[in-house]
Amino acid sequence: MAAIKFDKYHPGISVYEALISKELSEEEKAKIIAEAIDTLSKEFPNLKDVATEKSLNEKSLQLQLEIENTRKEIKEVELRLTQEIENTR
Repeated sequence: MAAIKFDKYHPGISVYEALISKELSEEEKAKIIAEAIDTLSKEFPNLKDVATEKSLNEKSLQLQLEIENTRKEIKEVELRLTQEIENTR
């Protein structure tokens, strides 16, 4: 059986068309499905590492909080330095 040309943007359609294009035995259908899984796993090898919208939102909130805390610390240091400069004069 020849390799299937998978449409990168619509792989499901490629598999569907390969499965309905002619009468296939169960073994041939299984080979097409296995090839599809193999191709997709090569195309998206780190799919389990892809960030979800929820995890990105959580990280964004954490970073915003860190930025806010850092800004507060900077203001405190600026105030302290300003006071020390005034005391030195």
